[in-house]
Amino acid sequence: MAHDDPPTTTRRVTQGDTAADLSPGGIERHVVTDATDGARDARVEVIQDVLARADRHEMLEVARWLDDVLAGTSEDDLSNIRHA
Repeated sequence: MAHDDPPTTTRRVTQGDTAADLSPGGIERHVVTDATDGARDARVEVIQDVLARADRHEMLEVARWLDDVLAGTSEDDLSNIRHA
């Protein structure tokens, strides 16, 4: 299927991105978790991209940048980044 082709089937809402718990607290947890996961995934992608594209002569700068990025990262996210 090409990128611009419409999906061949319709996806039910129950199969989508919905909170399992539809109480106000459950919805809040779902939204916060999705936002947190998205931010972490974006950070991992940026780190991987920079590391993959850096030239040899840029490694010292990249190492300093990575130290700064990791210094501002939570312990939970650090664990996920290390295993990415």
